[in-house]
Amino acid sequence: MNDTIKQVAIVEGEKTAVIMSIEFPQYTWMSTGSLQGFKHEYVAPLSGKAVTSFPDKGGYNKWKETADALNNKGFSIEVSKLLEKKEYKDGWDLVDVIQYEDKK
Repeated sequence: MNDTIKQVAIVEGEKTAVIMSIEFPQYTWMSTGSLQGFKHEYVAPLSGKAVTSFPDKGGYNKWKETADALNNKGFSIEVSKLLEKKEYKDGWDLVDVIQYEDKK
């Protein structure tokens, strides 16, 4: 993988990755395609890179478990709890949160 890559951010949905790349271009946004897509085979090329993952609301525990196992193999993956706020609905992603917060 290119050594000049920016901080990597991983989300579940492809649409979310595209929109977030426009809203926050300082990150390289990637999508797993689903909650179950966050696994070793997918993130293997990111070994040695700093990665922050943003699972949809309700997916934190699954992604945290996967990230912990990967971090034990030398990865550097942080799992954000940003979407786990009580006011956010299950299944919401970062785009849903941005839209919700903008309406406040």
